[in-house]
Amino acid sequence: MTKIERIWVMARLTPFDKLLMVESLKQKCEEEALTGNGTNDALALKKANVGLPIGIQGIEVAKESSNIIILDNNLNFVVNLIMDSLGVLALETKQSVDDLMDRKPVG
Repeated sequence: MTKIERIWVMARLTPFDKLLMVESLKQKCEEEALTGNGTNDALALKKANVGLPIGIQGIEVAKESSNIIILDNNLNFVVNLIMDSLGVLALETKQSVDDLMDRKPVG
């Protein structure tokens, strides 16, 4: 197992490290999301499955290379976005039960 397969979260990376991480994960057909806020992060943001430039002060190049723009330096909504998406996905993929409405209530 390579190091990249054991890592879930990386912080305080250089732009080169961000790009290396994204490219390494892509070679393994993994999904990744990346945050950044500068011109140097633009290439990694563009290559990532989900690029998230952070902050109102974020450089325009980073914003143009990204999928979602976080305007207030607050990542709390990302956890909500992920959790809400997982809930919807779980409901959507559950097999429907045709006679569900005919069943008696369960205490």
